[in-house]
Amino acid sequence: MLAATEKRLIFCADSITGNELNESFEYVNMEDIQLKQGMLNQYIAIKYKKDTLKFKQITSENVEDFITKIKSYNSLRLDV
Repeated sequence: MLAATEKRLIFCADSITGNELNESFEYVNMEDIQLKQGMLNQYIAIKYKKDTLKFKQITSENVEDFITKIKSYNSLRLDV
């Protein structure tokens, strides 16, 4: 699950083994966020610090609105 706050993007995931993965990504360190087309499905690509992060299992129909909202939170660094 991806959740957007006014200051950061939060990623939470569970696994079958019971391990949890929780990461947060501060907007001030985010260089870009885009919706991209893969071979079969769309994915969210984020340039964060020196890494490129890909979120591939998208189930929401409002992905473009979600990305626009994230860009609006950090409009000084990301082009809306």
